[in-house]
Amino acid sequence: MPTFTISSLTVHRFIIAAVSVGSKALSDSFCTNGRYARVGGVSIAEMNLLEKEFCEAIDWRLTVSPPSFLSV
Repeated sequence: MPTFTISSLTVHRFIIAAVSVGSKALSDSFCTNGRYARVGGVSIAEMNLLEKEFCEAIDWRLTVSPPSFLSV
């Protein structure tokens, strides 16, 4: 992603987006975006946008195929 840069000012946004998406993909019980936004220090609107952009960046591939587990 040429327009994406991780810096000391953006790393927490990347991490909170990754944690929220991962939690929702792997668990039936997860926190709301409001909770993630408060923990991450961002607005709910920004949290929603971060989550959407993160999913688009990983091409909506939220699970790992069984062969990927075996190659580790």
